[in-house]
Amino acid sequence: MKILFLPTILITTLLLTSHVQAETIDDLQKAALQGDYSAQRNLAYLFSHGDSDTPIDKVQACLWREVILQSGYVSVHAGDVANRNTECGALPEKDRTAVLAKAIALSQDIYQMLAPKTPGFGESVWDDDFFGEDEKTNKQLVMLEHRAFSGDTQAQRELAALLSSQAAADALWFNYEEEACVWWRVVAKGINAHPTKADGAAVQKACGSLSPDSLVVSNARFARVSYELERLN
Repeated sequence: MKILFLPTILITTLLLTSHVQAETIDDLQKAALQGDYSAQRNLAYLFSHGDSDTPIDKVQACLWREVILQSGYVSVHAGDVANRNTECGALPEKDRTAVLAKAIALSQDIYQMLAPKTPGFGESVWDDDFFGEDEKTNKQLVMLEHRAFSGDTQAQRELAALLSSQAAADALWFNYEEEACVWWRVVAKGINAHPTKADGAAVQKACGSLSPDSLVVSNARFARVSYELERLN
């Protein structure tokens, strides 16, 4: 039976506490500024709850939750949206607006720093945290994604179709639906080719089934993937 990923604050708390205690705030900040998704989550948690060395700072907690969502990392999930809503929802509106602007700028700075160092945003997207036991589908996803990021329009369409299939649902632990929405939008946008009416219908089917929080994740991911495709091709 597949393990379901539960996007709740409680689960996040249980998973992060031991890691936060083992790292100093300087370590976390350094890694977070280098684009480390786990460090960013742990840093947000630390600012939210504090410890003997770090006072609670709800503004910084909200900032890093927003940076995570703006990043477009494939690891970002609906639970991150729930965490952002909790952290940022407690702030006055004027503070939320200022934090969002700062988070957008910071996430862009981080990404601009990382982009030239990697051959493609998709080079390390799929890892063991995502895969189930279907090795054939796992390998196919990796191959198609690498080709898709190289500008291969056929691979982009095949990847979108595979992510929309039962095979992906069986092979991946989570986020395959958000990724399906992303890649059908890439195809329909015609970044590297001319889209068809059928592509538009596929977007409606793939994206229309997402929850509001999952759509937030998918939108951020699509923006980042689109930027990377235009940069590389």
